[in-house]
Amino acid sequence: MKHERPTVDEELYRTLGWGRRKNLRRHFGYPGQMHFEDGVPPRACTIIDMSESGAQLDVPGEGEAPDEFSLLIGGNSHVRRQCRVVWRSGSRLGVEFRVGVKASTRSGAQGASASRGARTKP
Repeated sequence: MKHERPTVDEELYRTLGWGRRKNLRRHFGYPGQMHFEDGVPPRACTIIDMSESGAQLDVPGEGEAPDEFSLLIGGNSHVRRQCRVVWRSGSRLGVEFRVGVKASTRSGAQGASASRGARTKP
């Protein structure tokens, strides 16, 4: 049985301190696939929650994901978002969707983001 979060008035949500984000996140739980540059094989992930501006991903396994990648949502190759990692905590990643950036792999994207870097959650 799937647990549903109760509906909350958005103003109350922000007043109580839960709304630090620009957009409300929805529990998602769908599979995703991260696609990288330079011939690195795709990596499976679970999309924990998602909003219009970003998502929280669970990425099992070893190795760190690059700061930028393309995310296939729900196994559908037509639903794809270009992402930039904004935080990391264990196997979890917080990503922002890059608005106006093609969702295909871009050359030099990883190098450009390396100078910005993602912060690490404690």
